[in-house]
Amino acid sequence: MATQQFLKSDSGKSFLRLLLAFCSLRDAKAVLAGGDRFEAGKAVGCREMVAYLAFLGGSAAEEDSESAEEGDLAELGHLVP
Repeated sequence: MATQQFLKSDSGKSFLRLLLAFCSLRDAKAVLAGGDRFEAGKAVGCREMVAYLAFLGGSAAEEDSESAEEGDLAELGHLVP
């Protein structure tokens, strides 16, 4: 299947990492939204989408469970009030 071939390629792996970074930003936005009723659902939906794509590619989104490094947090600075 073409989807599996793409997601197993270097470009596909980079694409999944990019989506995981976007999910992290959605998570942070949900936390900082202060209980906005839709933000948590958007964050969960984003994670579900990445998990489904990883499943289609025959792999798991292993980066999701890793601890954040200092460089990983640099992009979240604009979310802090």
